[in-house]
Order: sequence, then structure tokens, then C-alpha cells
Amino acid sequence: MIKVYDAKLTDSIPRIMAEQPWSRAISKAVEKQHKRIIDFADRVMLYANIDNLSSELLDIIAVEMKVQAYSESYNISLKRTLIKGAITYWSKAGTKKAVADMCTDIFGDAEVQEWFDYGGTAGYFKVSTANPSITEDNVNDFKAAIEAVKRCSAWLETVELVLSTEAWTSYTGFAVHTVDTLILTQK
Repeated sequence: MIKVYDAKLTDSIPRIMAEQPWSRAISKAVEKQHKRIIDFADRVMLYANIDNLSSELLDIIAVEMKVQAYSESYNISLKRTLIKGAITYWSKAGTKKAVADMCTDIFGDAEVQEWFDYGGTAGYFKVSTANPSITEDNVNDFKAAIEAVKRCSAWLETVELVLSTEAWTSYTGFAVHTVDTLILTQK
């Protein structure tokens, strides 16, 4: 039995035709393209199955796809998100959207503001996040993620951590007591 991958066009036509040089040439050309299509189909099945792959396989795929800002120390959910978005990151690299998407995928929240939006220096931008897990310890990871996809002519001015609390009402009270002093003396 012939496997689909090894099938040749000459296997499906009469032997007298299969022995002709033109027939063998066509068969060889079709066979080459046929094998390429099957190889592509195998790769597609791998990428379509990312949600079921182990962490080790995800690390290998990330290297193969040159995923920006990828780290083997990330949790498996984040690894899958970065690999799924790799083609998008590459296609949008150098744009404000790429920086925002990368930061949002890794750190959960980010807003990018160009210099003209906040009155800064030309060519600079800032990233604002409300994620309290961004600390001085991991701000370098945050900056590295931005560097991986930002435009080369743009410069990160600052990373702004915006923290807020629930609205609350404060009541303040005070009292004033005024006393006039009158001193009486006897003569």
C-alpha cells in the first residue's frame, strides 16, 4: 500500500504512460509540491494545537518563531498567548499598537501615549499601567518587552504606574471655642 506522502502521479496512470520522460517530469514536479503541502499541513496542526502542548514544546516553538519578549520562566498560559500573538507582533512591530498589545499580553494592562498626546519631548512615549505587580524588580522585564516591539526611532520616556482606590467619602468635623478673658482687680 502506498502512503499519501510517498504517492506519485505515475503510480495512478498506466505503466506505458508512466514510463514516458514528460510523464516522469510532471510526476516529479507534482510530487515535490505535494510533499511541501503535506509538510505545511503538519506544521499547521502543531500551531493549531498550541493549547495542548507542553511547556517544553512551547519553548521550542517560541525559539523557532522568534517570539519577542518571551521567557521560559513565564507560566504556560502566558507562553501560549505570546506564541499565538507572535505573527501579529511581528506584523505590527514598530507601532503603538504593537507596544500596547505586547504589554497587555504580558502584564495585563497598558496604555501607550505618544509624546504629542501628553506634551512630552518629540520622539518619546510613555506607557501607563494600573497593574500593581509592576515593581522596581520587574520593571526591566517590562522595558525589555517594550524594546522588543517599539519603533527604533522612538524612546521610552517613562513607565507610569497608576494606582487608584474605590471612591470613598471623608467626613471631617471641628469645633471652635472662643473665650474672652476679663480680669477684674480690686482697688
